[in-house]
Amino acid sequence: MTPLEECGLQHLSWELDEECTGCELVASPADCNGRGIIVDVTEDGVPYDLTRHRVYLIWRHRVTRRRGCIEMFTPDAEKSRRVVYWPKAMSRAEGTATLTVTDANGSKSATMLRGLRGEKGDRGEPGEVGPEGPMGPKGDRGEKGATGKDGRTPQLARESTEKFSFDATGKATFKTKSRQYFVGDWIIDRYRNVAEVTQVIEESPGWRTIEMTLIGAFRGLGIAVCKGLDETVGTTAKGYIPVEGLFVREGDYVFSLDTGCIGVVVEEGPMVDGKSQLAQLKVVAKFGGSVTGDFATKDYVDKKFNSITDLGTKEF
Repeated sequence: MTPLEECGLQHLSWELDEECTGCELVASPADCNGRGIIVDVTEDGVPYDLTRHRVYLIWRHRVTRRRGCIEMFTPDAEKSRRVVYWPKAMSRAEGTATLTVTDANGSKSATMLRGLRGEKGDRGEPGEVGPEGPMGPKGDRGEKGATGKDGRTPQLARESTEKFSFDATGKATFKTKSRQYFVGDWIIDRYRNVAEVTQVIEESPGWRTIEMTLIGAFRGLGIAVCKGLDETVGTTAKGYIPVEGLFVREGDYVFSLDTGCIGVVVEEGPMVDGKSQLAQLKVVAKFGGSVTGDFATKDYVDKKFNSITDLGTKEF
């Protein structure tokens, strides 16, 4: 057999009393015209003389359930070699076939380790979707989970009579008996500073020490007006002066309309009426004269210029 004739054959080895070994076998219906297997038979590793023996290929298709037997022929002068082309009936359908090589008496036989696998056919068209099946039974209820902690929304409260004294790190404490606080609550003091409760220490009888951390404020620098503030810079006025402004607090600035002095609130007093509050002021700056007496408005200057008829006789 020429090398060209052997190119369509898959080589297998059969050591007597053992299995046939080789590559995976693949066949299709057209392979009956020149494709198959070539088997070299050995015994103890030495080529075995098959001159007096007739060797057959027995096959069984696992899908179609068909089976058959075909005699293998001698391809050349090599006495230990047999060849067979794939039977058309075996390779017609896709699936796996079991192959057995045996002699005429059945005293020597071997089954292919990998068997025969037909070529995969074309994929069929998808079938129609069937009707929806009935709903299955309801599953068992799951186990109840562990009970979590009760949730609580932090409160925002105002201590209108308290002034928190924060240290350099923004920490402060105060005592209370009228209200109960929890860690995470926000408190606003009378200066509208906002602090978060970090610890609550219970004391008896009924008192609590609240530890807080400053987180912000709801107010900026306030400015109010007054009359009658007339001191040198750096001097604190004696007594209280009525200041017009809402919620005047320590540190706010006050401008005196009649003297031009600017003061800062150093101590708060009680409310006088709905728009005025008493406060003790310290002068921190002062204009050259009163606002109403020593400063000229634009209308005033325009009238003066319009009244001038002869610039040669006018002095400034």
